[in-house]
Amino acid sequence: EKHHIKRFDHIVKLLAFIALTLHWFNPFVWLAFELAMQDMEMSCDEAVINADDETGAYMGDGITAEVKTYGINTPCDYKAENAEFFADRVEYDLNGERVVFNIPGGFSVYNSLSAIGAVCSLGFEFSDVIKAIAEATSVKGRVELLKTNTDFGVIIDYAHTPDGLEKALNAVRGFTKGRVITLFGCGGDRDKTKRPKMGRMATDLSDVVIVTTDNPRTEDPDEIIREILIGTVGSKAEVVSITDRSEAIEYAIRNAKAGDTILLAGKGHETYQVVGKERVHYDEREVVAEVLAKM
Repeated sequence: EKHHIKRFDHIVKLLAFIALTLHWFNPFVWLAFELAMQDMEMSCDEAVINADDETGAYMGDGITAEVKTYGINTPCDYKAENAEFFADRVEYDLNGERVVFNIPGGFSVYNSLSAIGAVCSLGFEFSDVIKAIAEATSVKGRVELLKTNTDFGVIIDYAHTPDGLEKALNAVRGFTKGRVITLFGCGGDRDKTKRPKMGRMATDLSDVVIVTTDNPRTEDPDEIIREILIGTVGSKAEVVSITDRSEAIEYAIRNAKAGDTILLAGKGHETYQVVGKERVHYDEREVVAEVLAKM
């Protein structure tokens, strides 16, 4: 029993350390990292580090654990090559094998590499790990590609911060052959300073931006939209504001062309809208299906 507890503890610490390599190092994360470094030196046998991350070299310096590295642009143990990006997956060559990971976006290359490195470090066969990762699926509401049977794509993602929206849009831009159409709003009774920032981020990385409602709570939805639109002034993107989210989704779908990707950002896994003090059922998947059924 003690052996199993120790092994579980080892796995948790190893995965936690990998997670630290993927996050921005604010003071709290930095403190956690320093503590993890100290703990890892005492209890970790192996570490898996992102070689492309600017802090990667520091992480591996002076620790007693055996270090394995992964990346795309830097010589390392697990280096992705010949990467291809699709609306529903990424593919790349890794040490003689073709990796298929069924979650789109450039970040999925790094995430899958870190997982492969970690699991191989636990003693599993490389070929078995490659087969297993091909069976992984995305989490609901995280770069979730809907089945629409159309010549354009519709993706739902929980991105509701400037950083989250940037990452989601970069992922979508990486595989979209046509236009990127972004639909989003900002929550009411929450941080107002992010609204113009998200407006700017959306217009910088999209061809068409549709600003709409997302959990307005006790605020006026139109006022939230006006604050978002401040950040879109002077952009080259086409910008449209439609308060009703369902109408906005229908507008996006009816104006999409072959090769376009529609990103429905902000709701993700949520199946409700918060209006006033009430939570009202609202599932974007249902809305998309209803719109397509009318076309």
